[in-house]
Amino acid sequence: MTNDTHPEEFLAGYVDGSAAPDERRAVEAHLATCGRCREEVELAMSSRAALASLPELAAPGVSAAVLKAARGSVGTKADAAPVAPSLDERAARRRPVRRWRPQWNRVGIGAGLAAAAALIAIFAVVGLGSHSPTGGPAANSAQGAPSVIQRGASYSPALLQSLADQLRAPAQRKQVVSRPPALGPAEGAASPGPVASADQAAVIYCLRSASGIGTSATPIYLEAASFQGAPAYIGAFVVPPSASGSPSHLLVIAASQSGCQPLYVVRQSI
Repeated sequence: MTNDTHPEEFLAGYVDGSAAPDERRAVEAHLATCGRCREEVELAMSSRAALASLPELAAPGVSAAVLKAARGSVGTKADAAPVAPSLDERAARRRPVRRWRPQWNRVGIGAGLAAAAALIAIFAVVGLGSHSPTGGPAANSAQGAPSVIQRGASYSPALLQSLADQLRAPAQRKQVVSRPPALGPAEGAASPGPVASADQAAVIYCLRSASGIGTSATPIYLEAASFQGAPAYIGAFVVPPSASGSPSHLLVIAASQSGCQPLYVVRQSI
């Protein structure tokens, strides 16, 4: 089998695990020499993995009684008196049954991966709101969090990395940093001063929404500034070890003040 012949009739079954052993061997032999099919198979597997990672949620507005009644009505129809098959139906039953094969759709693969990414983003936002009855900014405020500093700083990726370097030692101690570190003349910093405490919860909520981190991450630094000319919130969080084995680390996040969109993230091991 050469690169000129792509086993498209086997690729979908190879991805979803329904391919027969000889078909899998044929596909694997082809993938070893065909970069195009290898890239498409990897994309399809990524799409399936992304969709499989989504949690199962109960269908809204459909009670168990409604589902039971719907199943009962289907069963009633199925239990009705059978109708004698026609000559055409009897002839169709005698025809050989062809094995169904899942279809390989290159356009559908990309659309499926985009849909999975969109759903994961939706579930991340829903998950952030599910930590409290209201899901609002106040629900994401951490007790003892730092005040929000305003000094007119203008961040770039390099300056955000410099901030992360300076916050690494306090992060190891989970120490709240309430004064702005010196970042150099490029920032154009004014005199520091905390904003009203009511803004603290909103800033934390915005940074969590932009980065997708949960409430287990501890904020140690908050700042209202700008990033590459756009008004932004800057925050540093200590993220605890995960159940999957990921170690504790420092996450420094820049998020837009309008819409809480992620602008830049620096990750530091601690």
